[in-house]
Amino acid sequence: MLSNPPSNPAIEYVDVLDENGNTVGQIKQRSRVHWDGDWHRVVHVWIENGRGGLLIQKRGAQKQTYPDKWDVSCAGHVLSGHSSRDSAIREAQEELGLILSPLELRSVGTVRASHSDGFRHDNEIVDIYVVQRDVSPKQCVLQADEVAEVRLVEVSELEKQVARKDPELVPHRDEYAKLFAFLRQRNAFR
Repeated sequence: MLSNPPSNPAIEYVDVLDENGNTVGQIKQRSRVHWDGDWHRVVHVWIENGRGGLLIQKRGAQKQTYPDKWDVSCAGHVLSGHSSRDSAIREAQEELGLILSPLELRSVGTVRASHSDGFRHDNEIVDIYVVQRDVSPKQCVLQADEVAEVRLVEVSELEKQVARKDPELVPHRDEYAKLFAFLRQRNAFR
C-alpha cells in the first residue's frame, strides 16, 4: 500500500518501480533512489521546430551527472502522484520557461537507462516526448541552477554527433534511436 509522502515541498518524492516500470508500492525521496539504485520514472522532452531543428540544453556545471554536457530540451523526475505528461509540462516550465499543452506532447516511447558513478546508481524508466513548436533559444527563460544554455541543432547534425559518440553529448543510445526513428516517420507523412 502506498503511503502519502510528507508535505515538505523542498523534498521531492518518487514512486519506486521494478525494472519493467511497475510500481512496487514504495515512495522514496528522489535523492535516496539514486543512492539505493531503485528504478524510477523520468521524462525527457525534445522540442522540434518543424524545420529539422531540435532545441537542446547544456546541463549546468553543478549537476551531479553529466555536468556541462548537451542533453534533451528538458527533463526531470516524475514525482509521486503525478503523471508523466504533467511532469513533462512542469519541467518545460521550470527549466525553459515554456508553457506546454498536454495536446502538444507526442509520445516517442519508453526506454530503460542506467548510469553509475560508483556512488550513485541511477536506474530510470524514461518516457520520451516530442513537442513540435518553433522555439527560439532567446524565448527561453532558463533555470539557472539546472540549465547553462540552450541552442538549436539540426537533427542531421545531432545524428552525426551521436554516431561518432561525441563526448559533449549525454549518452542516450536507445533514446536517440527512438527519437530519430520517430522524427523520420513523422516527416515521411508531411
